[in-house]
Amino acid sequence: MSDVSCNVSTIKYKSYVNYNNYNDEIQTLNECTTNRNYPTIQQNMLIIYSNVDCLPNKIQELNSSIKSSEKVPDIIVLTEVKNKRGRKNYNYTDELKIDGYRLFSNNLLRKENRGIIVYGKQDLKCKQVSLNNSFMEYVLLEIETDHKVMHIAAIYRSPKSSLENSLNMCSLIGDICTIPGYKLFLGDFNFPKIDWKNHMESKNIDMQKVNESESQREFIATLIKYQLKQHIKRPTRARGNATPHIILDLVMSNESFIENIEFDAPLGKSDHSIIRVSCKVNPKISTEKESWTKPLDHVDLEVKKSSQKKIDYGWNIL
Repeated sequence: MSDVSCNVSTIKYKSYVNYNNYNDEIQTLNECTTNRNYPTIQQNMLIIYSNVDCLPNKIQELNSSIKSSEKVPDIIVLTEVKNKRGRKNYNYTDELKIDGYRLFSNNLLRKENRGIIVYGKQDLKCKQVSLNNSFMEYVLLEIETDHKVMHIAAIYRSPKSSLENSLNMCSLIGDICTIPGYKLFLGDFNFPKIDWKNHMESKNIDMQKVNESESQREFIATLIKYQLKQHIKRPTRARGNATPHIILDLVMSNESFIENIEFDAPLGKSDHSIIRVSCKVNPKISTEKESWTKPLDHVDLEVKKSSQKKIDYGWNIL
């Protein structure tokens, strides 16, 4: 599996985390497009992702960060938005709204879910899609672009996941990959023992180091089968003053449309970095606020059993 040819740069983290190997330069975003007369096509797309470890106590900081950006993100993907102990009588969809965005989520009232929220700019032509799959912790958006449809999947896999849950997640990824168009997967997959940097760079890997469980083997096999590139090579999580050393948050795509990836300080006291993904994809936008504000589309997807072209990445799945 070859690495994507994107310019990965880094920016300064907050002082409570020791990021000695990172640059101090902060790369600003492009000019904000809010409150303008929109054209039919917007140039490029900015997507922000992070595991926020409880959003309600960080929503004001998130709002401030968006308002201070020179270009607001088109899509904001957040996982673990609920408190671990849960909050009764809390209306997430009302309390966590952001001006200028539509809020999409998985079932936030389901006790077992840690919760995923995806914010899409009000003017983007996008809708939420649900596939006929048993995996619960995901949000899938379908976005119109000037060339073809793009699907953005936000995924959270609990570190306590059963093998069945992991297999369902792999099945979901496969189902999404059978739909034509651009594919982008972002989320916290909780596979800390996969050495992604060496995976991508070497063809002679000791697979025993990363195949300690059936879940990992199936996940890796799924990425290979559907030719998905995993773009994150640097640690994304650290606690306290520790130097980050674990890659849990992943960004995967089916084509080379990712132009740049940047890492920012965590939101609040979360220990997961904010990941900014700039895509060479031009989304269509609407001048009517009411358009594309549709209920969830339920799609019964019949997975095609077409033969996949076998590609030798130098990996031997045991």
